[in-house]
Amino acid sequence: MKFLSLFVSSPRPLEERLIEAESKLGGMIFSPDGNSANGRRFWYFQGDWFFEQYYENIGYQVTRYQVLENNIHKLFNGREVPFAEGEKQILIQAIKKYHAAVTEQIYGVSNNSALAV
Repeated sequence: MKFLSLFVSSPRPLEERLIEAESKLGGMIFSPDGNSANGRRFWYFQGDWFFEQYYENIGYQVTRYQVLENNIHKLFNGREVPFAEGEKQILIQAIKKYHAAVTEQIYGVSNNSALAV
């Protein structure tokens, strides 16, 4: 298991390490090529999805996706911005892949088991 090191003794709380692992795995799913970013994370928090990229020359850039019942809004630096062509579909697929990957790779539960619950 790739993220087994999360359970090794560490001064950081387990919850913090799990959140970090989930968001880093999410970053690999949402942006597999890295878009030349030095680091990337993708996570869910209080009803919204976030994609963070770190660039050495400009710092952090965070995009927030508000997923509503009938629409999705994209916010960058607090302002709503348009989606690139195909971006909504990529987001939806990334959310599905994120859930499956986190469940299996971090928590060790196969997707078949998760669906049976």
